Amino acid sequence: MINNTQVSRYTRKILFSMMLVGMTPLIFIFIFYLNDPDSYLLYYIYEITKDIPSVTSAYSPLLTKVMDIYSKSALLFAVVTFFILYKRKPKVIIERSVLIKACIFSPVIYCLYLYFFLLQDFELTTAGNPARLMSGNNVSLLFFYVCLYYVSFLLTYMMCYLPSLVLALWKETKK
Repeated sequence: MINNTQVSRYTRKILFSMMLVGMTPLIFIFIFYLNDPDSYLLYYIYEITKDIPSVTSAYSPLLTKVMDIYSKSALLFAVVTFFILYKRKPKVIIERSVLIKACIFSPVIYCLYLYFFLLQDFELTTAGNPARLMSGNNVSLLFFYVCLYYVSFLLTYMMCYLPSLVLALWKETKK
């Protein structure tokens, strides 16, 4: 018989593996850009997505636009991961007050994150000091987009998981 600890450990491994699989194209884009900065494929992606709002850097607009467009796919990848792991994930019921706070504040934080990082144009070179320093180096830009992908993935996964926690708590209180 499999206990909750084994299921939880398995779920964490799958979740971490899915995040790594999702982040590897960012590394491939970076390597592809370093090998051929004037790549036709990257310019093609840049041209067809130029009207989509994105987080870019004036020092490396081609790399940042393509990486940002890919980072937006974290939302879809997180939803797919949630549905893959939905039945395996044990429902850990937490205190009702903590869950109520999470239900109130999580969507607000998620909406703010979506608005500022995924739905608005944001130029890193005109931002504050840390972002401006980061925008001048391609390796630090890769780190920024990996972090952006990671945060997008985890926040979306948590927002998908929150209703199932509420439903489990509701079923438990009905008993």
